[in-house]
Amino acid sequence: MDPTADAFSPAANPSMGNKIVFLHAGLHKTATSSLQATCKANRARLREQGVRYPLFHCVENGRRGIDNHSIPLRTIFNSSGKSYHISELWRLRDVPAVAAGYRQALEEEIAQHARLLLSGEDVCSMAIADLRNLRAFLEGAGVEIVPLACVRSPYSHHCSAIQHALRRAVKGRGPRVALTRFKSQLPKVEALLDVFGDAVRFLPFRQACADPLGPVAAVLRQFGLDPEPLQLVRSNEGCSNDHFRQVWQELDAEAAQSWTADVREDKLRLLRTANGGAKFALTSTEVDAIRERLDAENEAFERLLGNVFCDQGYPTVD
Repeated sequence: MDPTADAFSPAANPSMGNKIVFLHAGLHKTATSSLQATCKANRARLREQGVRYPLFHCVENGRRGIDNHSIPLRTIFNSSGKSYHISELWRLRDVPAVAAGYRQALEEEIAQHARLLLSGEDVCSMAIADLRNLRAFLEGAGVEIVPLACVRSPYSHHCSAIQHALRRAVKGRGPRVALTRFKSQLPKVEALLDVFGDAVRFLPFRQACADPLGPVAAVLRQFGLDPEPLQLVRSNEGCSNDHFRQVWQELDAEAAQSWTADVREDKLRLLRTANGGAKFALTSTEVDAIRERLDAENEAFERLLGNVFCDQGYPTVD
């Protein structure tokens, strides 16, 4: 596999049929929300390039303009019997009816448009059986799938995921996560390879960030799209180490459940504010606590994806 192969080009793929779905499958913490916001804001300009970015609506609660396609795809293709977390967050009562609405909308999009771009960071987290059902559904509709996943190196992902977890905790949507709780991306990479094989393209997030217009533009280029005419939504920058450590300690010292909405917003604002110091990273002691797992994940990435997806070191703040 050549993870840095040339971007998709219709001329270079003469065997492809008329129906194509560009499937952006994550991974997490690679500017996926910014990509979705960009595509939603530039649907007309994408149509000028021959690609439709569909928006969905939830038939039960009336939510419209759903641009994160994880929501319909994870709801439609769910064999586990356990509700997708968004369905629980929205407190949906009749998930099968919602799934049927999403499925009908997706079928109509495929029937009416030759090329669709679907983007959902949680696609990579789908059970293998559900991913296979998604693939079978699309291919059964006469669609050629062009799958892509953008991947952070293991340590970079860990630091970004920890910041995301802290923001969720400040919002009251989860517990404060230990800084040394390592979350592997390997199962997601292996699942995509299992289902899509050599068809799936992996883009190093470090390489995507080197694009003059940023990672959103880099992903669009991989699908043969021109980002130049688009109004791009920029990715969020990581928070400073000082601000992260301050909020993290306060969250531990105080009962976050008692925080008012204004207090929570103040904490979130602090996390979004740069102070000119170092960005968040682990200490040497914290790195040592997860070094074995970091090394193992890097070795697996080198074997499956190539060295360009691996960490060049584990920089610390001390």
